Amino acid sequence: MISFLLEEGVITVGTISGLFTAAMLNSFRVNILEPSIENLVPSYKLDPFTSTSLGNIINPPVTIAEQRIKGHIKWQTFLRDFITWLILMFCLYIFWKKVLHKYKKS
Repeated sequence: MISFLLEEGVITVGTISGLFTAAMLNSFRVNILEPSIENLVPSYKLDPFTSTSLGNIINPPVTIAEQRIKGHIKWQTFLRDFITWLILMFCLYIFWKKVLHKYKKS
């Protein structure tokens, strides 16, 4: 069964590692990129509906603590996800070389 899937190209290193890489890149976006952009260009300055002239009914005022949490870069969380990604890529490489590569040669 595995040899059939390998011959047809269903199971490849690219497809399996792509799933883990997408999760790691999403972690980078959520924990590093978005907070960095929020610190550089806060969304309340770009969004016209956050104006105080509209009143507090539409958008209640944002406290300083909420602004700090929103723009806080979580590099420790990203580092944890990155190390997990490295370990998974190493395990996937070993699994591919030792197990799946044997079926592909047959």
